[in-house]
Amino acid sequence: MARMVPVPGSLARGRSRELFRMPGADGLQFAVLICFEDTLSHHVRKYVRPALGLLVNITNDGWFKRTAAPWQHLSAARLRTVETRLPMVRSANTGVSCLIDRTGRLLHVFRDGGEDDTFAAGTAAWELIPSRLDAAGLTFYTRHGDWFAAAASAVALLAAGWGAIVHCRARGRERGARRGGEAET
Repeated sequence: MARMVPVPGSLARGRSRELFRMPGADGLQFAVLICFEDTLSHHVRKYVRPALGLLVNITNDGWFKRTAAPWQHLSAARLRTVETRLPMVRSANTGVSCLIDRTGRLLHVFRDGGEDDTFAAGTAAWELIPSRLDAAGLTFYTRHGDWFAAAASAVALLAAGWGAIVHCRARGRERGARRGGEAET
């Protein structure tokens, strides 16, 4: 992220992905995604395994100011819930705090009654019943990653290349036919 977005201070990569256990939830675990980690699908899928029941995103979108960017950040988080089939709790000290179900649907969005929910002040309490993933509940994406997208891209590039070759050959034949017809007249 440091190469893409200017960030004051220094950044260091974590050494492991830690899962946390929910107290009194029979070993159910949750993963904490900090700030923009919820926009990186390949990163999020590495947390997903059986016994995981919830994603938590803590973020500060204040540097976006009053733009559409906090809502775009939320859209990326919603995609992660669909990809993983896990619900997510988002807590933003500025940005959109909400509860997202495992299909990407917004169940609750924190609002304070003002006109701008991204700078709303206050607290909220919502109920969420996480469901434990089992091996059968892992999505195609969480099991296999980006290989399908890579394969589809490769097929599209091959098809485009083949189409270009066929088009060039056809144009060459047309030019040859025109030159041959001109020589006869």
